[in-house]
Amino acid sequence: MSPFPGELVEKRFQKRYKEFCFLMPSEYFVLWHLPEDEKWQLLERPVSRAEFQRWPVLPSEVYEGCNC
Repeated sequence: MSPFPGELVEKRFQKRYKEFCFLMPSEYFVLWHLPEDEKWQLLERPVSRAEFQRWPVLPSEVYEGCNC
């Protein structure tokens, strides 16, 4: 996975990110992304990997309409 939010197409950079991710509260973000280090979850009660894996997989489009 590339650390860059986009890609080079015909020598031009094209963004490939969704702006709704920026400044999203940690409580929402952890529903579809689990950091390897618990401290980066930024939650009062970190979520275990086992708990995260029990949750249903939701597409990012579900969060695009939220007023986060």
